[in-house]
Parts: sequence; C-alpha cells; structure tokens
Amino acid sequence: MTNAIEIPGWEALGWTLIHFCWQAAAIALLYRMIDLALPRARSNVRYVVALTALLSMLAVSVATLGYEEMRGAQDKTTWRDTVSVTGVGETFAVLPVADNGGARLSEPASVWAGLESGIQPVIPWLVAIWLLGVFCLSVRTVGGWWMIQRLRRASMGRAPESVRESFARLSLRIGIRRPIDLRVCERISSPMAMGIVRSLVLLPASALTSLSPEQLEVVLAHELAHIRRADYLWNML
Repeated sequence: MTNAIEIPGWEALGWTLIHFCWQAAAIALLYRMIDLALPRARSNVRYVVALTALLSMLAVSVATLGYEEMRGAQDKTTWRDTVSVTGVGETFAVLPVADNGGARLSEPASVWAGLESGIQPVIPWLVAIWLLGVFCLSVRTVGGWWMIQRLRRASMGRAPESVRESFARLSLRIGIRRPIDLRVCERISSPMAMGIVRSLVLLPASALTSLSPEQLEVVLAHELAHIRRADYLWNML
C-alpha cells in the first residue's frame, strides 16, 4: 500500500515546467536574433514575429506535456509487467531482467539519470508553487476585467460629433467595417481599447482639450490598430 496520493498528470506537469525553462529560453533567443535581423521591418511584421514566438512557447509546452504523459504511462506499464503477485497481502516478487550483453548507460545518460532522480522529490513542490502563481495571476486578471467593466459602465459621455466623424473615417481607412463605440471617460488618464465582440475605445476627457485635432487622430488610429489586430483577445490568451 502506498502512503502518497498519486495525482494524475502531476509528475508530467512538473517535468513540463522544467523543460519549458530551456525551451522558452531557446525560442526567446531565436526571436531576438530574428528581431535584430529585421531592424527596418514594418511594425506588423515585427508584431507577427513576436506573437509567433509566444504561441510557439504555448505549443511546445502542450507537446511536452503530452510526451511526458505518454512516457509516464509507459513507465507504469513496464513496471507492472515486471512485477508479479506471489502471495496475499503486500508480498511481491520482481522478475529478473535478462542481461542484454552487459550494456551500460553512456556517461551523458548516466548523468541525466542521476539528475532526474535528484529532481524527482521536488516536483510536487514545484508544481504547487506554479499553481499558486497561476492562481494569483488569475485573480489579477479577473480584477482587471472587473475594473474594465466598471469603466465601461461609467463612461456614458459621448464624444463630440466632429471627433466621432473623424473616428468613423479612421475606422474605414484602417479596414474595420463593424461599428466601434467611442466614449469619453473622466476616470482614466490615457486612451484605452477594450472588448472583443463589442469593442469600445475610451478617451480621457483631458484629451479633448489638450490635443490638437491632428494629435487626436493619431491617438484614435493607435487604439483602432489594437482593435484590428485583436490585441485584447491575444492578451487574454
């Protein structure tokens, strides 16, 4: 009888976190090299490269988790195949393994096996700390979403007609065909773009008095670019 409670996927998740350290570092280094090789590339190109790097990190972590799950299942199957019950209760006899010609682990494999056995006991703590971090960041994300909803409800002031007309022209020029709401909010100090289905751009009240019409158009175009690229959705992901 075992004294520890075995949680499905716990060990696979721990090894995924460990491998992700060097995997993410390799992807980040590759991204940096590509970014330095494209110093004069358009901002959209650099944005796609950065987004691809982040999605690649997600992809390799999912693939590693699947691999570790399969490896763990194979190890358990191998262990069950080499153990036979010889009596009642907790008496087990391990069947002898045939000699395969005196084959031994190579030195790198031996070093990795030793390192693996040393890391194994701390995996539950590693996963627990990681889950705590995920929980804290999730609470922060939910709090940010709640604050955004409050700002959405509080921003009932419509922008002046001239600003809304300029905003509509910019939307068509950028390639956004669906209606985007534009409102003025006194509780913010900088413009904000939010929403995935019902997108909204909030302008601070001070922007209407402190910016020239040309400067205001630049600000609005910047926020519309966030909506066109679905930055709000990618940030959530």
